[in-house]
Amino acid sequence: PRGKPRPAPHPPPLSFPLSHPQAGALLAVSTNHNVGIDVAILRKIPDTPGIARRICSTSELNRLQESGWKLDTFYQLWTAHEARQKCQGRGVFGVPVENDSVCSLVFQPAPGQCAAIAWPAGNPVPRLGFYKL
Repeated sequence: PRGKPRPAPHPPPLSFPLSHPQAGALLAVSTNHNVGIDVAILRKIPDTPGIARRICSTSELNRLQESGWKLDTFYQLWTAHEARQKCQGRGVFGVPVENDSVCSLVFQPAPGQCAAIAWPAGNPVPRLGFYKL
């Protein structure tokens, strides 16, 4: 459902979401619980406030407004939101995942990119590894 990859025909407890911008890719792998991942190329977006109002909580909107609608702040919020939604198997504009049920970590995999990984609350922070192929 919603394009999240799973092994077939009888999936073991394995989750491996994939996100890929123009060049490169991020892959998260877990055998313990669902994970979500997202990566975005930082680029100007028309109607950033309109998009933010669809996905951000009140506190996130306040943070974005206080930043002066900085692009990197928007992408930090966007990638964290999308990773949380993917972790729970929901679409980006689906019913928002409660922030206290899913943890997320925002990071920069490469210059000009913003990424986030999400995992269910109560589980340890995932270990990140970066590899050039």
